[in-house]
Parts: sequence; structure tokens; C-alpha cells
Amino acid sequence: MDCLPSDLIDHLVHFLPMADVKTIIKATAGSADLAAWNEVAEDHLRERFVLHLSVYLPCNDDEEDSEDSTDSEYDEGDYYNDAPTDEYAEYEYERYYIPPKRPKLTQDEKKKEEKKLAPFLISVHKGVFDGIRPISHWKFKNSRYAWLESVTFHSYQPNQDEMYQPYELQDILRIISLPIAPRGDTRYHSTLSLDWIRPTAMDSALKMLNVLPKTFTQIIFSNHRDGIDLKVEEFLSDYLDRETSLKHLWFIMEKYDSSAKQVLADRIVAFFNRKKLVEVSIPKGMISDAQGEKIFEHWLNSDGFSQGYKEFRRFSEDWNLCRKPNSLGYLIHPSNRSSLHVSYQDLKIVKFEPWHVPVTMKWMDALIDKWRNGGGLYICKKMRQIELLMENEEWTKLLAKSDHQEWISTLFIKHPSGFSTLDIRKGSAQKNRH
Repeated sequence: MDCLPSDLIDHLVHFLPMADVKTIIKATAGSADLAAWNEVAEDHLRERFVLHLSVYLPCNDDEEDSEDSTDSEYDEGDYYNDAPTDEYAEYEYERYYIPPKRPKLTQDEKKKEEKKLAPFLISVHKGVFDGIRPISHWKFKNSRYAWLESVTFHSYQPNQDEMYQPYELQDILRIISLPIAPRGDTRYHSTLSLDWIRPTAMDSALKMLNVLPKTFTQIIFSNHRDGIDLKVEEFLSDYLDRETSLKHLWFIMEKYDSSAKQVLADRIVAFFNRKKLVEVSIPKGMISDAQGEKIFEHWLNSDGFSQGYKEFRRFSEDWNLCRKPNSLGYLIHPSNRSSLHVSYQDLKIVKFEPWHVPVTMKWMDALIDKWRNGGGLYICKKMRQIELLMENEEWTKLLAKSDHQEWISTLFIKHPSGFSTLDIRKGSAQKNRH
């Protein structure tokens, strides 16, 4: 290790998360043989930064130009020089590119245009400790310190005040092949956004997507009104099949109708069942009743162990364990380790708590007494809010016994200090269909 050249050490440290870089600094401190490792690690700890990329994918579609183009005081297809605000005056601003409007073309003209497409446009923002500052036409300066935090692909025309610059495909591939910042090193989740990509631009997008490291913690996908491309479904299915660090998966779709729908839906369900800390949001009609049952059966047949939070949002009226918008309920795992929280729009796998079963009047009395004798800041276990179920008879007994104010099935009890109020909202214990 002490015989490696400095450039190789620098290359190795570049791909290590910050926690490992700090470990190297501590382990090599005071060692003459490992001085090169210590110097490189301290350099990366001091200079490392994250990049936020937005990639505009050009396409030859008349509808794109007619609906998404905006008027501009600058000549289209030209450059202008201006920094957006004085806040960024310390940076040297070059020229911003205004994509030109294209006239409607015949089919033959479109084929000719495809051979001479304009360079891709990208916007690069550099993440610093006091926020995100834009960089005009990033020229790979200090790229050995750069990590990616977010990458967005889209096909809608950029606004004129967005700092987009023309790049060739090979230059973009160099940028997006940088490592992805791990969750512990940044304030936010590393995010891959596929935002309204037109089918005619999908081939270009996939060339870039296949280069990206598959270590994002969040994916946001919104399809174009023309539908979802089969190749995108294949990419997403492959992504979900891999053991990645993905924790959040969001689908925002105007319509969903594809021959590969079943395959992708199966991958989503398998992904949710396989991961611990995860949140999935999908549109109505994407998951069938049978696939919804798989989630429940997998959880029921597991050991019931739940680490943290796990949520599956399915915005559909067809598959619900609770039928009313304001209803809620819990299914308790036989191991009493976790509960399946079900509501009108989503389900969550959460750690089991005593109030997941319908509580009795005796249990509520003990809870209220403990809250009154305490500071009034927390209900229990440093929690400010809990969702619990009571039978109608028990709720009536509580109303009759308490010195309270009631409004729309909510009970307000004042703390003796006068500085806080305990709000108890009535739920309804329901017999679930499973």
C-alpha cells in the first residue's frame, strides 16, 4: 500500500465515501510510510464537491416546438451574456444558449435533420456548503473531486433563465460516469429523475442511463403524454433487479398502458418486498389485486422484523383495506414485531406499538394520566402524535368521563400547565378483508 504511486492513490480515494476518507486520515496520521495516503485523503476531504446535472434531450418533434417554446427578448439560436443575479458575481459567466424554434418539417426533412442534431444542452450546478451555486459551462475543472448528487433527463424546452450550455455526447458521458454521492455524505438523497422524456429522444437517454452508476437512493419517473417507452421499462426493471441502495421510487404518470406493464409491476413488488427502508409511489392501475396480495403475503410469511419506515402508495380506489378516505387500521404480525398500517391511499410496514390494537378505556386512562403528570410535550416514547383505534363504546365512555372539548370526533384535553393540549382523534376499528 505504501508503494503505490500518488496518482493511483488519488484514483482510489476518489471513489471512497467521506467516512472512509476520514478513516484513512486517522489511520495514517503520523506515519511516514503512509504519508502519501494521508495527504491525498486530506486533499479530498477539503476539496470534494457534488454536482447537480440537468440534461435536455433534443428531438425533432413539431408538437414539442409548438407547445413548449416560450417567447424571448433574445434571438433564438443565439447566445447572450448576463449573470442572473449579483449573488453569483464571483463566477465568470460565459454565454447561455437559447434553443431555436424549428419550423414544421416534412418526413424527408426530419430524416435529414436527425443526422445533424444540435449538441445536447446541460445545466451544471455545483453543491457547496452554503447551498447550490450554478456554474456556467463547467469545463471539467477539478473533476477528480466531483461526485454526482442529482441527474435529471428531460425533453421540454429549457427556460431562457436556466443556464444551459451545448455539450457533445462524449462530454456528457464523461460527467455522468462520475461516482454517485452516498446518502451519508450529502444533505439530500442522490436522485435520478426521468422527467417527461419524449419517445423520440429515448435512444439518446438510454445511452447515458447505461453509463450512470446504479447507486442512486431515489428515482423519480414521470412519463410523457405519448406514453412510456418499452426500453425505459426494461431499464427500470433491470435497475430494480440489482442490489442497489435505492430507497425511494416515485412514478408520476399521465397514463400508463404498455405491453411490459406486468413485468415492471412484478419488479416493483419484488423490490418492495426485498428492501427494508423504502418508499414506493405508483399511479392507479399499475399494480393488480394479485400483486397487492403478494406484498401482504410476503410480509405475513416473513419474520416480521421491521427496520424503520416502509411505505407503498397506490393511488387507487380498487384495492384498499380501508374503504373510507379518513379510515385507518392496523394488521398485527404474528411475531408482534411489526404492523401493516393501512389507509385509503397507502400501506406502511412499521414497528409494532401497543396502540396498533383497539385500546381499552383502562389503557387510555393510563396514557392520559402519564401525559398529565409529565411536561405535556410528548404523549409517550418522545412521540407527539400517535394514531390509535377505539371501539365506539370505549369512545363514548371516554367522552363521558373526561373534562373536555369535542369537535368533529376529536377530543381536546388541556394540560395542567396550560401550555399544551392533548388532541385525541377518534378512529374506527374495522374488520379488514384479509
